Amino acid sequence: MPQTPTYEQLLELVEELSRRNAELERVVAEQADEIAELRRRPAADSSSSSQPPSGDRPWQKPAKKRSSRSRSGRQPGKQPGASSRSRRLVDDPHDTVEIEPDRCDRCEASLDRAEEVGREQRQVVDMVPAPPPEIIEYQRISRRCGCCGAITTPGWDQAGGRRAATVAAPGSPVRIGPQTLAGRRCWPARTTCR
Repeated sequence: MPQTPTYEQLLELVEELSRRNAELERVVAEQADEIAELRRRPAADSSSSSQPPSGDRPWQKPAKKRSSRSRSGRQPGKQPGASSRSRRLVDDPHDTVEIEPDRCDRCEASLDRAEEVGREQRQVVDMVPAPPPEIIEYQRISRRCGCCGAITTPGWDQAGGRRAATVAAPGSPVRIGPQTLAGRRCWPARTTCR
């Protein structure tokens, strides 16, 4: 016949079971967090996380977000009947190229002296390359006096003009001019000047 446990033994057993129960609840909570994280990962893509689009699986591309706005029924762009604005043709283009037919499309006859019945114009506005830099060479000339034989060499600061300070400054024989230095602030970014 089994022995009946004492009151103290029952209290110890209850305390032990309570400790085990608390430990098991902690483990279950940790595992629940891990399961939630693992379930969230496959759903994460470039549209719902900070992942780059290259990390998206090709067979599971995210659906494009649809606008909450309703359709108006209009086509995109300029609407029929709306006034249009365009760049105007300039009166004095830099160059003019005439495109003329030399033979008739129907009978292949020469159109050399044929009457002109219409002319359409189109102009292409384009950027031209930057001009090459202006390079000015300053030559300091020394002269020997015919009387006393002394050699006289002028100072670089006697060059005169707006670049005299640049020529006279100490350093390399090749200098960068003030206009180029003024534009240098824009060189790295090429978009905004400081």
